[in-house]
Amino acid sequence: MILAEAGEKPGRPPIGGRLAVLLASELAGALGVEFFNLTVVWHLVKLLGANSAYYLVIMLVCAVVSGVFGAGLFERVRPFRCTAGLNAVRWVAAGLALACIVGHWMLPLLLLASLCMSASRPHLDAALIGGLSTLGLDDAAMQRANALVDNTARLSRIAGPGVAALMAWTGGETLALMLTLVCFAGAALLQWHLDRQTGPVSRPAAAERVSYWSGLFSGFRLAGRSPALVYCFVSQMFNAGAWYLGFVFSAALVLSSAPASGPRLGGLGGFAVATLCYGLGNIAGNIVTSRASIRRPMHLVVAGRAVAAVGYFLLATAGGALPAICLFAAVIALGTPPADLAFLKMLQSGHDWHAVTKLYRVKLVAEYAGMLLMMGSAPWLLSLMPPAGVITCCGVVMAVVALIGYLLLKKKVFVSPAYLNPSAPSLS
Repeated sequence: MILAEAGEKPGRPPIGGRLAVLLASELAGALGVEFFNLTVVWHLVKLLGANSAYYLVIMLVCAVVSGVFGAGLFERVRPFRCTAGLNAVRWVAAGLALACIVGHWMLPLLLLASLCMSASRPHLDAALIGGLSTLGLDDAAMQRANALVDNTARLSRIAGPGVAALMAWTGGETLALMLTLVCFAGAALLQWHLDRQTGPVSRPAAAERVSYWSGLFSGFRLAGRSPALVYCFVSQMFNAGAWYLGFVFSAALVLSSAPASGPRLGGLGGFAVATLCYGLGNIAGNIVTSRASIRRPMHLVVAGRAVAAVGYFLLATAGGALPAICLFAAVIALGTPPADLAFLKMLQSGHDWHAVTKLYRVKLVAEYAGMLLMMGSAPWLLSLMPPAGVITCCGVVMAVVALIGYLLLKKKVFVSPAYLNPSAPSLS
């Protein structure tokens, strides 16, 4: 059994039982986020039209600011208590959104609910990953647990839109948001139960003496001591930005100009199919990576970026042919799970849960910053070249990122003496 129960303290539930509760709570919370986002975005599009595009920019800025300035506050709370509390906040925000839509309340209140949702994201996800390190799993079990947590989040992104659409068709926005409330309530209760099962977890003595202001950038300072982590964060920033600009935005533009039938099927239906194939590629990459032992995580990170680069170059040649777009979207998606799981392996091999939480929050902030950077460049790039050219630029960016990683590997920059913990395994 990968979730061995050896070494369990008397009176504690088995590790496998606690992991099952964690996965169930993650799934409930992730589905709630999908239901909320789709319902609110659709409502804003009806109200504001094209101006609703500013909504995503505001939400990303909120996530970046919250990820930085909330670090000193949320790092003082043990992980599963933090996730339970934040899911309770999300429940209140979803209730406010429901009241705004049903009661036709002022639009600023609906935006406030969305801001609460966006601000909670970096802290909840970071605490969830940090909490994994408190379950007492050995290396093999931890790798499988990481894969399960990663795949649960990815499955929710596939299932969530479908379920939300079904709810909207049968009961409208009201029913979809009521289901959101059920999901967040379930996630909060499960994580509160998990916090009680896990019990108190120790924090490093140095962390107890850190003030709020000193803790704001402690994750960035911690990451800056390791060339391997710096590369991971920078490459993830460009990977997330390329995904948004090269796939979500540019591929949608390509499909929007394609006919609604035939092999060049376009429109919303075509983009939904392409997005589904991207999600399936993510899951396939996760399954393949989870079946192998991650002995050289940095090699896997660099390889993942190279695979993404190849996928973007192929996608740029697809034109409006939906089968080709779907296939090449899956190729792009194959590169992300190996890099993500290798990154988690690095964190959990050399850090306690408190440092893991800090560093994973930095990763999320880097992702949001990358998406904002690429969003800002989109109008300028599209004024110079067609969408296929923009997709090619994303491929060039990821190829350069992979090449830099390869050269650093060749120079042995990522060997363990450059890492934070001299006793940690080599990261090369």
